[in-house]
Amino acid sequence: QERIDIVDREVEEGVVMLKNDGILPLNIPKSGAYNVAIVGSWQTDMYLGLYSSEQRHAQDDKWRINIQKGITNAIKEVNPDATFSYITSTSLTSANEETVKNADVAIVVVGTGNSYSAEGRDRSNTDLPNNQATLISNVAKLNANTVAVMETCGPMNVKPFKDTVGAILWSSFGGI
Repeated sequence: QERIDIVDREVEEGVVMLKNDGILPLNIPKSGAYNVAIVGSWQTDMYLGLYSSEQRHAQDDKWRINIQKGITNAIKEVNPDATFSYITSTSLTSANEETVKNADVAIVVVGTGNSYSAEGRDRSNTDLPNNQATLISNVAKLNANTVAVMETCGPMNVKPFKDTVGAILWSSFGGI
């Protein structure tokens, strides 16, 4: 447990706020309705880092918290009544768009994995892969309270969405 606590602190301290137009910290009420839309396929991915071994996840591994669980747990600690919508695709359906519009906050989680760069295969640019920058922009057009969360192999091009989101957080891989 001590090792896990150390890693948790290091990961928290390693998150970089690239932008905040006053949306962070989130203004979460202590009770009552608070609707959160978490968008993006990376929210449930668990990647410990470039040049690391492939990770196989135990079905019930209490030590591994993906970004979706981390956000959900943190908000539920403040407001147990908060509700969550999880949209794990890289494009939005009309139903997804309504969910995003009606959320108090939309959190878009994006990232890069070993298909983007790895040992013996460096990346050729700093653009987010798989239309993830477009996803962030599309969500931000629907909800003014949009936070972009990036977990990537290194610095990324934020120019396509930096002017449309309320906040941008970046971290590298917080492996154990």
